[in-house]
Amino acid sequence: DCKGGDLVSASLLLHLSARCRDLNSLHLSLCNLGDEALTQLAQRTHRLEQLCIPMCSGVSDTSFRSYFNVTTDILTCLDITGCYHISSVAISQISLCPNPTSLYLGNCNQIHSDTLQTLSSKLNKLLILDIRGCKNVSSDSVMALLAANPHIHTLSLSHVSMVTDKVLEQIARTLLSLHVLDLSGCIKVTSVGIQYLVKHPVSALDLGSTAISFRGCCAIANYLSTTLKQISFNFCSDVNDECVRKIVQKCKKLERISIFGCSYIRNFDAFSRLNASLVLDF
Repeated sequence: DCKGGDLVSASLLLHLSARCRDLNSLHLSLCNLGDEALTQLAQRTHRLEQLCIPMCSGVSDTSFRSYFNVTTDILTCLDITGCYHISSVAISQISLCPNPTSLYLGNCNQIHSDTLQTLSSKLNKLLILDIRGCKNVSSDSVMALLAANPHIHTLSLSHVSMVTDKVLEQIARTLLSLHVLDLSGCIKVTSVGIQYLVKHPVSALDLGSTAISFRGCCAIANYLSTTLKQISFNFCSDVNDECVRKIVQKCKKLERISIFGCSYIRNFDAFSRLNASLVLDF
């Protein structure tokens, strides 16, 4: 488990792949990982269950395809967040994996609707899905992937421009076990869409920069009173003191609330009096 470009060189990874044939988990965030090293890892380590290489921008189609041509059977977790040189066609090869439960594709800008359609035809065991920042996907392709994986409990759609209230209605009907949802930056989401979602036992909800208003906050307070632990309203222009007070007062398990950039919220001491252990980020 390494982080930082200078910590992992290609030569070190080549040595690792030669010596650690039984390696089952590899986490290399922001590391100097290139095609040669990943190709060697694919050829020499056949027991990887977790491959997490977020922000390793040196990885391209060449090594990514070679990895999925060699070893896929037991992979359960794949994180290629921010690997923007990997093409949509190469990402489609994830469908060769029969058992992934966690898939992180955030900010892979080359992902298109066809990519998600291909994945939805093969993947059906996902529990965690992160496609934040994927702006070239359609609502139909996202819903196809979610429909194929109805047991997803953690979902990030942050800054996915196609997310609307209508999409949230479909998600509410499809993902009955949803617990963690990130909708930050989904500017088309309003209180109408939130009212569909709150009928599920959501424990963490990020609504930063959405168009939620008092109506949506009331729905959250009423329906998530026994489950909600974390919520974010960062830069939600219509959220005010009364919105937050209602949620803090009714949601007894609430541990943390983020309200950066909410200019109509000023009565912070009142929230602390309602819940002495509450962490306020502002």
